[in-house]
Amino acid sequence: MDRFFAAQGMHLAAPESHAILFGLAFVAATIVGLFLTAGLRHVAPTLGLTETPRHRPARRPVAKVGGIGIFLTIALVGPALWFLSGEWSLHMLERGPVLAVLGGAVAMVALGIWDDREELRPRVKLAFQVLAATAVWWAGARFAGFAVPGGHVELFAPTSLLVTVFWFVALTNAFNLVDGADGVAGGAALTATLAMFVVSMYLGQTLVAFVLAVITGAVIGFLFYNFPPATVYLGDAGSLSLGFLLAGVGLVTSSKAATLLAVAIPVVSLGLPLLDTGLAIVRRLIRGESIAARDLGHIHHRLTKLGHSPRKVALLLFGVSALLALASLLLITPDLRLIGIAYTVLGIVAFIGLQRLHVPELLELRRAIARGLRRSSNIGQNVALREALDTMAGMEDAREALEELGRAFERTDFLEAEIRLIGSSDERESDRVVWRWKRPRGAVMGNGVPEPSQVIDLATARESRDGRDEGGGRGD
Repeated sequence: MDRFFAAQGMHLAAPESHAILFGLAFVAATIVGLFLTAGLRHVAPTLGLTETPRHRPARRPVAKVGGIGIFLTIALVGPALWFLSGEWSLHMLERGPVLAVLGGAVAMVALGIWDDREELRPRVKLAFQVLAATAVWWAGARFAGFAVPGGHVELFAPTSLLVTVFWFVALTNAFNLVDGADGVAGGAALTATLAMFVVSMYLGQTLVAFVLAVITGAVIGFLFYNFPPATVYLGDAGSLSLGFLLAGVGLVTSSKAATLLAVAIPVVSLGLPLLDTGLAIVRRLIRGESIAARDLGHIHHRLTKLGHSPRKVALLLFGVSALLALASLLLITPDLRLIGIAYTVLGIVAFIGLQRLHVPELLELRRAIARGLRRSSNIGQNVALREALDTMAGMEDAREALEELGRAFERTDFLEAEIRLIGSSDERESDRVVWRWKRPRGAVMGNGVPEPSQVIDLATARESRDGRDEGGGRGD
């Protein structure tokens, strides 16, 4: 990693003392996370935090305490090592936003435990998330602006609040939705955390890097029990708090970035849960359902339906998350050509991957678009005929009106048209043709060469009408 940044003309701002601190934080969090999660697994039934999985033959209850273990590990290891290191009085600019994010994550843990026990309504959870995000914005963790060549763009307070709340709510729910298969949410969190850890070291954000090192160790301690077949689930307490926490840390990390592209680092590194959430919203809109509706169409569900085992699904999606995490690191490089090539390849790979998932709603949408494109010429034809009818309505001469209709048909791709007077008999042979238009062979739409033929027989029509009137026939 150092060689990569050196090749780009950059270095990681991590003195030796900080590197030792980060290493200790990672190791301590991993060990504490392992023991805490194991202990919580045994008391989960007493707390009412278990779930019986439907996809396993032997339906044994699984503890939903992984998120509680992760957050307790962060709460125990983080402050203890930070105070012992003597760094507490330093990094004042980072301390306020980081503490605000951690406070919001505590609120998400409480909300998640409540939801795990009683299954709250989506609107209730959304309201709590918005309140927590607003409080964090007020405390100083926010999208305030971004750097551009030659200056800095500041966001107005209402815009900053709206963007910040949207970011927190989107990431929080994205992790909640992606947590539907063993090891998937934890793997996505691990790779994103590692990517943001590298970025924070490069930017010299010591406190943020320390927090990310602790989170990384805590997540690994949880993944030991969550990798398929899982004996511990993340639970809503974990998915909501972990999503909120990573959204906040990513926001703090990108806020110090020197380029506008670097603001997208947390977006790309957390790309898997965001992509899965975006697909879920599109699928539900196509089906005409509420975006809060539950289904079994997420990416991990599609991979399972395609025949992949739970372990293979976890490994595949972990690989995708790792690829996105590496791609996010490119955004802090000054080489725009490298970024362009890498993200073009990434986009192609993502497109091919989505095709291979065979998502029914996307396949149907593609068919509908194809049918619409095939029928797009019908719109032009209908417009041409409607304009002709509007023009004909103001004409007094019937022959001139029919000639105008013929000119309208020249702008379509019809080959022949005629107007008949319906006779009293049900058989078409008794109808009288009063106007006929025909396109000559070889002519194309809008280029009627040679001239199309128009035959107008109004006299016959009048005579036919008079004859039916005299005989008591009905004319239309």
